[in-house]
Amino acid sequence: MSRMIHCKYGYETREWIQADARLDKWIKDKKRLANQQDALEVHKSINESHDLGYPFFDHQ
Repeated sequence: MSRMIHCKYGYETREWIQADARLDKWIKDKKRLANQQDALEVHKSINESHDLGYPFFDHQ
């Protein structure tokens, strides 16, 4: 039997710890990409409002 190691999820084998680490990294990356996408959408909507000539800009 493999040796059990204490990690943040309790006592697990080395293989499960590595799998947890990969999943944690994947979730962190998904959250980071979602935040970047939200930031791009906000920036895009701000630029579109400026192109329409409001709230304070008059493009001629």
